[in-house]
Amino acid sequence: MNGAIDLKKLNFLVMVMLAFLLIVGCSNSSSGSSSSDSGSSSKKTASDTLSQVKKNGKIVIATTGDFRPFTYKDKSNNLVGYDIEWGKIIAKGLGVKPEFVTGQFSGLIPGLNSKRFDVIISGVTATPERKSTLNISDSYAKDGPVAIVEKGDNSVNDVRDLKGKIVGVNSGSVFEDTVKKIGGYKTLKTYPGPNEGLADLDNGRINVEVLSLISGTDYLKNAPNGDHFKIVGDPYEPYDLGVAMRKGDDSLTKAINKIIAEQKENGTYEKLSKKYLGVLIK
Repeated sequence: MNGAIDLKKLNFLVMVMLAFLLIVGCSNSSSGSSSSDSGSSSKKTASDTLSQVKKNGKIVIATTGDFRPFTYKDKSNNLVGYDIEWGKIIAKGLGVKPEFVTGQFSGLIPGLNSKRFDVIISGVTATPERKSTLNISDSYAKDGPVAIVEKGDNSVNDVRDLKGKIVGVNSGSVFEDTVKKIGGYKTLKTYPGPNEGLADLDNGRINVEVLSLISGTDYLKNAPNGDHFKIVGDPYEPYDLGVAMRKGDDSLTKAINKIIAEQKENGTYEKLSKKYLGVLIK
């Protein structure tokens, strides 16, 4: 009797083991398939922005629209400026139409990375930090930060002379990084654009506005209150400006670099520099 009972138990245990092995085998097969799919997915490259741009027939260009003479609105509220000209040239070179989107500079890079637009053309400085997270084209302009103060203020000699001062900069701009690097200031205030910062300078809320030489010169020349201010010192660590793209958009970067090189070769670069910037930047 005990032998029969043991045999039944043995058969039962064998059946349980077979069922367990079957379940484990299916599980491993499913897991292996999932792992393979995941590996395949991870190996997929990011979508080719250049191909998508050509498929859409347009390139969506982000810019601030408030950074003279690079990007601003004329009396008829049309978007104009050095960067806008370059945006149109690049679109034409790619065989598509340009579509401009405006926003505060601090939101442009996050918007680019979330694929709200294809490129940024808005006085983007090609700093090492930005190059580590973005593709930036070859230079289509050069500039550098300077200090702007009220005309009667002789306490600031250049952009490095900020000790104890209340300083204004464009939010998210290279000027903000520059001022933090220089240090010594009392307070750092950020603004959506230069108009707001210079308005506070005019009203005595800040002591210094740090802006690029080109845009600062243009503002002092064209703004109604431009004669209230002066630029002091030389540009601090001049930099290249480039078209910003998402990291890995190499085919688009190559195509845009080719267009920039062609415009330098055919004289358009020189013409635009003199028209909008007042100088030839090499």
